[in-house]
Amino acid sequence: MLRRTSLTQQPDGRVKANTYSDRWDIHGYMEDRSCDWIQGIRRYYESTGDAALRELLKPVVLQTKWFLAHRTIHGLVNARKWVVLGNPMGYQNCEGAGLNAFVFKALIDAAYLGNVIGEKQQANELNIEASQLKHAFNTYLWDKEKGTYYAGHFENDSIGKQSLLSRKLNLTIQNGNVEPTFHAALFPNRSHEVPC
Repeated sequence: MLRRTSLTQQPDGRVKANTYSDRWDIHGYMEDRSCDWIQGIRRYYESTGDAALRELLKPVVLQTKWFLAHRTIHGLVNARKWVVLGNPMGYQNCEGAGLNAFVFKALIDAAYLGNVIGEKQQANELNIEASQLKHAFNTYLWDKEKGTYYAGHFENDSIGKQSLLSRKLNLTIQNGNVEPTFHAALFPNRSHEVPC
């Protein structure tokens, strides 16, 4: 499955979410699932000690480059938010807490894999990118007043309100920041190293 996913990689670096079909609808590519794929490769190695999947580092790095190409002036990734049942911010394109936490973890996992197979320079570069994302995450998405993360950040309130209304979401937005949600607090903790 891990190899099959890598074979779906597109020229821009993205891998398909549905490797068993040719469909390219809204779920043909899912940002969060590609992070799960990278985490799955690390888990496979940790469980088996089998470094035979070394050929997957190149597709992993290409996928991480797609994320890094979608950073904003804040240093955060602007892409579609984690699509999971109950997440009010699912499908929103913004600098989302959940997605950035998953991308952070993907960078850490990719760096780990690089170290395991001896690609130390590549691993170091990925660790630097992870560190920069972590800093941006805690600088721009941390709600000091509430002691948790904003659900996401939009370029401005007008764009954010329009996007939220299009999905009938009743979330407040101020200075581009969407109010904290359960998912915005949960996903960074799942990434282990992101929270302040």
